[in-house]
Parts: sequence; C-alpha cells; structure tokens
Amino acid sequence: LLRQLKDVPPSSVNLFGHSLGAAAASQLAAKLARSRADFQPGKLVLSSPFLSIDAMAAVLFGNLFPRWLLRSLVTHRWNNAEMLPTAAAAGWEVSIIHPKMDEIVPVQHGEELCDSIQAQGKICTLTKPEGCGHNDVVF
Repeated sequence: LLRQLKDVPPSSVNLFGHSLGAAAASQLAAKLARSRADFQPGKLVLSSPFLSIDAMAAVLFGNLFPRWLLRSLVTHRWNNAEMLPTAAAAGWEVSIIHPKMDEIVPVQHGEELCDSIQAQGKICTLTKPEGCGHNDVVF
C-alpha cells in the first residue's frame, strides 16, 4: 500500500478501519507519518477499536489461558493504545465510532483510546451509537 501511495497527493489520504482493521489503520497511520516528511495526515476513522490483542484476550478468555501462552500464539500485538496516540501526535484527525451495545469489543476500549488522545491535547471525536452492535454500525 505504501508503494501505491507514493504518487498520491498527501492531502488526499484518509483511513478507516473496523475492529481488527482499526488496529491495521492505526498502525498504517503511524507508519505513514514517520516515513514521509511531506505527508499531510488526513482523517483516521476507527470503528469498534480495541486497546490491544492482550486486552481483547482478557475480555474473551478471562483467565482461561495464561497470558504468556496467548502471546506466543499471537505474535503481532495490534496495539491501538500505542499506535493511535502516535498517529494523533503526527496530525491525524481521529474519530472513533463505538456502539454502546458492542457485544465483542467493550465500549470502554474506544473511550480509553479517545481519552489517551485528548490527554495529549489533541482532538478526538467519540460517537457511541445506540441500538446497534459490533458489526451493525459499519453497515
């Protein structure tokens, strides 16, 4: 994707990611900002983002599996808690959409991510739609 974007005017790039895709979008946003000096970040819209794979494992499995075992099985951390503040600091305009009734990723994950951006003095818009679940909000 980075190779394909080399000829795209920097101001025309916006990113959207849902759930696991939100982690990929956050990581790409952070990487784009670091890799191109002329890059002008656009909008980064995340739907139902989680804090990290570790945090989601705790939500889904509780204490059923030891953390060291899960870390060995899932080698990529997909850490929004780390990447999203980096992207916001680089100038991305962050919006988070997280349904109140999300049955997979707790809405608190989206709230904490937004809070972490606001703690840097950056703007983060958080929208919490009612009456929809994890996969309903995108469609």
